[in-house]
Formats: sequence, C-alpha cells, structure tokens
Amino acid sequence: GGNLVLANDVIASNTLQLSGGNIQTGSNKLTLGTSTVSVGTLNPISGYIIGEFERWINSTGTVIFPLGSSSQKTIYFTLNGLNSGGSVVSEFIETDPGNNGLSLVDGTVTIYNTFVEGYWSLSEQNGFNLGGGNTYDISLDGNGLTSFPINAATRILSRPNSGSSWVTDGTHLDATGSLVNRVGLSSLPAEFALGDSTNCSRPIASAITGAIEVDISQTGV
Repeated sequence: GGNLVLANDVIASNTLQLSGGNIQTGSNKLTLGTSTVSVGTLNPISGYIIGEFERWINSTGTVIFPLGSSSQKTIYFTLNGLNSGGSVVSEFIETDPGNNGLSLVDGTVTIYNTFVEGYWSLSEQNGFNLGGGNTYDISLDGNGLTSFPINAATRILSRPNSGSSWVTDGTHLDATGSLVNRVGLSSLPAEFALGDSTNCSRPIASAITGAIEVDISQTGV
C-alpha cells in the first residue's frame, strides 16, 4: 500500500506487476527484462515508479513507462520504426525544467513557459537505436501538474539534455484530459516538458523538504 524502497539495482526478468503501491528506486534503477530476447512483461494495474525505470525493447509499438512523483506521470512511447533493439531508461524528474529557448512558436501557438513541477527523460542503452528516418510518438500524463491548465494549446517540448534549449520536435496533437500528445519525433536521448501559451510571469515551484521516510503515527514531520 505504500512505497517499496529499493536498496540496490533490481531486475525483473519475467513479469513486473504494479498492483497497489509505488516503487521508489532512490539512487538505484529498476529494470524490466534482461535482453532483446527476453524483454519481460509489464502488468500496470495500480501504482507507479518513482525514479529510474529501464525497459528492454525489441519491436515497434507502444511501450508504457508508469512513472510518478506525488502522482502518476506515465509516458506512452510508441515506436513507428526501429533500427536495433536495446533498452530505454525513463524517469520523471521533480525539478523546475526552466525556460531556456522560450518563447517559441509551434503552429499558431506561442509557448512562453514550462510547467514548473518537473519533466520527463528517455535515454538509449544497450544498443537501442531508433535509426535514421524512424520516428516515435509520445503521450505524457500531466496528472498533478497544476502550474498551468492542460488544454488544446498545451505543448510537449523536448531537448537533448538540461543544458540545451527547448524545441518542438514532431507534430502537436490536442490533449485528451491530462494526456498531452505529440507525434513524429525523431531525437533521442531526450527530455520532455509541458509548455503553456500564457504570456505571464512563471509560477514559483515550492521547495520540497523533509524526511524521505517516516514511521507510522509519527507526528511533527
């Protein structure tokens, strides 16, 4: 019902089922599968992974990364083509993504700010290669991101790393509920943030403080 805290790197070699609580990796990593021959199976009933989650991938189609922090922030990663299989490491990073490169225009919408609560990352490992000309689609669950409303103007922004400017790779699709969508992206590794079209001063993300773990019935925390 609570968080399962990893003390080391953990490999789920067969089936990983999330069915009630969350997995908190800390400085460690949770990996599903062992190779492109054995990619493992994910059964995401309820709960999410706080920290790094790696999945082996050997084919096109949609791969789910059930990430989160204080709420679920899943990545739906759909490969339209693949040069070579390998693994992809994902994470939701609960840090203000900043506004480097903004404002920028995407279609008829100008993006001025990112949502300050955090951003997502995907990185290639173990020979994973999208290949020249191949693309992917991505949907990000912005559940719990409240610095701006999620609407038809909300954009997925991307960058190769935290030192780079935000850009708009691919083509925008309107959000469905809290799920923000973009198709035809071509760059990996990548970090992703949600961008808003309101030309205003940015909200200030409050500092997160306190103990990582507390005891049952402990007061004054």
